Amino acid sequence: MADRPHEPDAQDLPEAVAVPKRRFTPQLIWIIPIVAVLVGGWLAAKAILERGPTITITFKTAEGLEAGKTKIKYKDVEIGVVKTIALSSDRKGIVVKAEISKQSEEFLREDTRFFVVRPRVTAGGVSGLSTLLSGGYIGMDIGKSRETRRDFVGLEVAPIVTGEEPGRQFVLRADDLGSTDVGTPIYFRRVTVGQVVATALDKDGKGVTFTIFIQAPYDQYVTKNTRFWNASGIDVSLDATGIQLRTESVVSILVGGIAFQVEPDSLPEPPADANTVFTLFPDRTQAFKRADTIIDTYMLVFDGSVRGLSVGAPLDFRGVTIGEVVRIGVSIDPATFVFRMPVEVKLFPRNQLGTIASQIEGTQLGTIEAFTSPADFFAGVDPRFGTFSIPVLFKDMAHAEKVLLDPALNKEILGLGADKNVQVVSIYTFAFAHYLAKQPIRRIDDFKVMVRPLKAVNLLHRQMGAMLEQLSGTSR
Repeated sequence: MADRPHEPDAQDLPEAVAVPKRRFTPQLIWIIPIVAVLVGGWLAAKAILERGPTITITFKTAEGLEAGKTKIKYKDVEIGVVKTIALSSDRKGIVVKAEISKQSEEFLREDTRFFVVRPRVTAGGVSGLSTLLSGGYIGMDIGKSRETRRDFVGLEVAPIVTGEEPGRQFVLRADDLGSTDVGTPIYFRRVTVGQVVATALDKDGKGVTFTIFIQAPYDQYVTKNTRFWNASGIDVSLDATGIQLRTESVVSILVGGIAFQVEPDSLPEPPADANTVFTLFPDRTQAFKRADTIIDTYMLVFDGSVRGLSVGAPLDFRGVTIGEVVRIGVSIDPATFVFRMPVEVKLFPRNQLGTIASQIEGTQLGTIEAFTSPADFFAGVDPRFGTFSIPVLFKDMAHAEKVLLDPALNKEILGLGADKNVQVVSIYTFAFAHYLAKQPIRRIDDFKVMVRPLKAVNLLHRQMGAMLEQLSGTSR
């Protein structure tokens, strides 16, 4: 029989030992990725929370702008960056998308302005030279509105004056632009106090409008009686004293200028409101030339040549200017075929007659035959003339005419001033009187400080009745 294989003894077999299962323990190598994920998440959350708003700005051209590089600055402090630049849908401009810092979000107001800063040379000086090396950037002028917005239309030219500069704007109107441009300096007593910030042709094409800015505190010198004139170049005049040269400064000779001043004999007035409209006169003489209230028009016909005569030429009488030429024409007589030169002129009698006081004196002396004037101007001749300027003396124009045409009263009025060599020819109603007062006028009693006691009140007492009694002491 074959031998059976040897079976090992149970004692020869190894004994199994139970080993407990090990728990998972983190390895040191995993700490670094976990920390990296946490830091990355924190940075991402911080970037999202600190990210400012995105705005769009529309410009006509992208000159000087570059996506990812062009900065947005306020007072030379970077507050944003241009992200993208693309053509507008109508292809008439470009649309810039920019990101503004979170801290600058409050600057995005309804009237905030954006503009591209480039090198620029104007009459007022040179600006933007720093961009020659660093490149252009988008500037910001913060508005004052409480409303916010995200879409803006950018300015092609940086504003001359920002909204934070103290002062006020005014408007000037002239017939033409002349040598005035944006940046032209403005002078007050030869001191530079402002400049022109904008020019525009009127919609009807008949004139030009200037927007000017006067710096504080000089803006307080602009009142309703202020006169503005073109101070460009040199003003030359020739009179009996010789040749006179007048200019504001050397700068005004080269680049032009505008000057202003209040009429020398005007009363003190409060400063004019912002955006008040003034006339820009061609020179100082025209600015302070008094307006003629009485103008007579005549037509002069010449058979000979009028060469050398032009519109605006003065009408001279013994060395005194009494009018000016307003139109020159040519006419022909159809019967004789003779050419004649009609010249229309305007005479200004007021220039020769002088002030109303001078006219009254001339009438008393006999150098002036007659003239028309408000009755209260004769109060110096006879206080009773002042009766007609008493407030609320008449109910209306019809009432005034009825009273003044009363035969008995009219006879007494025509006799006023007879003892002072003044003869009243006629008295009539012309217009309503206007009163200016520092304090509000709400009732008749408020006129007491304005009305002087006049003996002439008795003159009209029988015609005015209760109205004069009310005026003399009873308030409504």
